[in-house]
Amino acid sequence: MTSFLTSIGKKKRTPEQLVQVTKETLQRLINSPSSQLLPEAEEKKLEEERNALLATISKALIDMKNILYGDHDSSTAPSSSTASTANPAAVPLEEDKIRELSLQLQSENVLIQLIQCLALISFESRKDTVLIYTNL
Repeated sequence: MTSFLTSIGKKKRTPEQLVQVTKETLQRLINSPSSQLLPEAEEKKLEEERNALLATISKALIDMKNILYGDHDSSTAPSSSTASTANPAAVPLEEDKIRELSLQLQSENVLIQLIQCLALISFESRKDTVLIYTNL
């Protein structure tokens, strides 16, 4: 029941949008100043901004992982044999999304940037990055 309610307002982003958001957010994260020499008020503001950037990256990585491996909330996955027998028209669409995501990640060098920034992102995002890398 809760998965149904959480999926009502979700907007599906295209692979191109996911890669672009990830690339821009990574650049902002890399270029963010260090909070070591800042006053406490500015340090808190910087930490909130950094947490928002990390959350954005995390959401985009989860969406990319769902494109590659299928959504755990839905009953079909792109690589499952039951998906092809249940709805044969859905499989080419998923393959197109996977192909588009792969091409976008390679053309924008986002996967390389993610690997270089593994120390900056959260543990869950690191795991998602590894899953994406191993799939592609």
